[in-house]
Amino acid sequence: MLSNFLVTQSGGTDTVTTTMILDGTIANADVASDAAIDVSKINLGNTVEMETSSGDQIFEMDNNASNSANFQIQNGAGNARVDFVTNASDGGNPSGLVDTTITMKAQKIGLLQTNPAYTLDVTGTGNLTSDLTVGGSLTLAEKAAAESDSAGYGQLWVKSDTPNTLYFTDDAGTDTQLGAGASAGFAVAMAIAL
Repeated sequence: MLSNFLVTQSGGTDTVTTTMILDGTIANADVASDAAIDVSKINLGNTVEMETSSGDQIFEMDNNASNSANFQIQNGAGNARVDFVTNASDGGNPSGLVDTTITMKAQKIGLLQTNPAYTLDVTGTGNLTSDLTVGGSLTLAEKAAAESDSAGYGQLWVKSDTPNTLYFTDDAGTDTQLGAGASAGFAVAMAIAL
């Protein structure tokens, strides 16, 4: 809710020329508290600002139509971050819609991660339809086995044995240990569809 807001519009039948919202209520004595404001006549200029010294701030675009999503920009008091939330839980959303949160904090972006530790921090799976270029080391968490096979896709993974070993699993589920054999080093050329 906007705490302090002044709207001036051109007059006309059934319209008001000036409306002031002060501390969440319409302050003009000559305007009813339920007076409609013709939004097509509102000129906000270049900046709309909400300011408070305490408490959470939420700007919400709420579509009350059936099966529609909502959008919020949230700035929680003291959490040093901004969250963009769609389908925010307001009790009116269809049960099939779930929250999706993008967080910006300290030059980091989190997808479904409200405390990002990396420049891009994603909770959940990802899907790239083009190449992935890594300019540094690629770090893989160890695991007991590859994921379920998927036709047309291979998997590069680190097995959690001692010492850890690097594996490639093809779409038929065949595991191949990389770097195994008599030589200490190895050269592998492979293309993995991502």
